[in-house]
Amino acid sequence: MSDNKPAIALIYDFDGTLAPGDMPNKGLLPSLGVAPNRAYEDFWGAIVNQNAEKLDMDSTCSYLYELVRLAEQQGQPLTKKMLENFGAALTFFPGVEAWFDLMAKLGRSLGVQIDHYVISSGLKPMIEACDIAHHFKAVFACDYIYNEFGKAIWPAVALNYTNKTQFLFRINKGVLNNWNNRDVNRHMRHEDRPQPFSHMIYFGDGFTDVPSMKM
Repeated sequence: MSDNKPAIALIYDFDGTLAPGDMPNKGLLPSLGVAPNRAYEDFWGAIVNQNAEKLDMDSTCSYLYELVRLAEQQGQPLTKKMLENFGAALTFFPGVEAWFDLMAKLGRSLGVQIDHYVISSGLKPMIEACDIAHHFKAVFACDYIYNEFGKAIWPAVALNYTNKTQFLFRINKGVLNNWNNRDVNRHMRHEDRPQPFSHMIYFGDGFTDVPSMKM
């Protein structure tokens, strides 16, 4: 809440919702030797999904691992700076960049505060480096631990279709980080929660968004 105004949370998936396609396909995978028109067949299908099935692993963890491995095969480490550079070049669906100012104006006219959040299986450094990142109160997305040289060395956060719902509870209770499990699981009366579920609107486009939409 701000200035005692009721808060409305607009919560977005990113890939396919705010921006066309999957963000690694736009610059990152081509820089690692994957042709843009072959990304779904040669990377997501033949490598990520097949290895997830073969090793019985979550497909999100598989893609995070395979990006690191592919970069090493190409003789270049996957770094946070690299991800940020490709994030800065992301483009959006028509109207997205004007949407946030339009919503702010609407909120003022209705006497409500409108906050924007992202819950995505995409890459957090890319989202946080894009042109619309300053509009988001919080970004929940996949990320790595980086060493002192900025090289990705281990997954820090991996969001799939079901655990996206965890972050709805984090927004609901005002726990806007990945690590504080105590407060997000602690009992809190519904009337004391900073962002009621009834004041949330979720925007998504695919199967990974279904559990969040059902909530």
